Amino acid sequence: MTQLNSPDKIVLFVPVGLAIRSAADRVPVRNGLHVSAEHATNTRRKFNLMPTPSGFWTAHQLPGTSAELADDPFRWVAEARPYKFSVVDQSRQYLPMRFQAPLPKRNALVWPGWAGVNRDRIAPLLPPGSAPDFEPDYLPIFPSTSASGSSATARILAHLAVRHSATDIRPACWALVTISFGAKVIGIGMSDSRGATMINFAYPSMPTPTPAEAAAGRSNVRWQIRADIYSTDLGNPKKPDDPPPDFSQIIAQLASSPRVAMSTTQGPQPPLGAQTLSLGEPLTLRSRNSPTEFASSLFLKP
Repeated sequence: MTQLNSPDKIVLFVPVGLAIRSAADRVPVRNGLHVSAEHATNTRRKFNLMPTPSGFWTAHQLPGTSAELADDPFRWVAEARPYKFSVVDQSRQYLPMRFQAPLPKRNALVWPGWAGVNRDRIAPLLPPGSAPDFEPDYLPIFPSTSASGSSATARILAHLAVRHSATDIRPACWALVTISFGAKVIGIGMSDSRGATMINFAYPSMPTPTPAEAAAGRSNVRWQIRADIYSTDLGNPKKPDDPPPDFSQIIAQLASSPRVAMSTTQGPQPPLGAQTLSLGEPLTLRSRNSPTEFASSLFLKP
């Protein structure tokens, strides 16, 4: 018996395709997330997005969208309306995020706020060598302090707090931290609702060994890095699980000047200087309470 191919062809237009990548290495995050969206003004039009083998989070329908519009993607740009997205990692490896974008959308969803973001400060979120006007067709999700980073990547930890006085200390929630080697930003992280942050990124290129090191080998490898903290006091959550501000508010902090991180709480309180990053060892950023005692936090000047 000869099997005939069916001449029927069904085309399904998908109104949303969202890619989510780790801010540490731009690797797609395909599992463990709860991704939902709702119409900006009609909360009854809410739905969940499901992962696909191709790495996108999708939904086949938008609640409240007519069948006529769903089958006519050429009208989607004109008919698109704002939707609020929520991304929560059930394993707590990544921090939650919220953002807005218009739907329905042909092709991969591009967050509309990329155009005004400082390109140099988000360099780790972009592919190497990307054009100045490149807008990612993915959203970054930031690792939490409990994330299981690779031993082959650098790991910097800190608890960020704003020190108004010795008795008035508040966590710096949802702040962005950039790590620079020379003039280039090589890592970026975000603090959580308690001010805790973990920045995970690829080590810089290996430094050239000295003649002595070339002859005898070297027991350790070190780099001098700089940490810059961008925080505009986005508020203190009432509960640890309160949702973060919209991604546009968080990323907009990069347009401000870095906050002064205090190397010590004593005397003139000079700013935190260059820090030594050692290969294979996590680095914790902290202020000093005295020449011999570290504080538990990296304090920022108000």
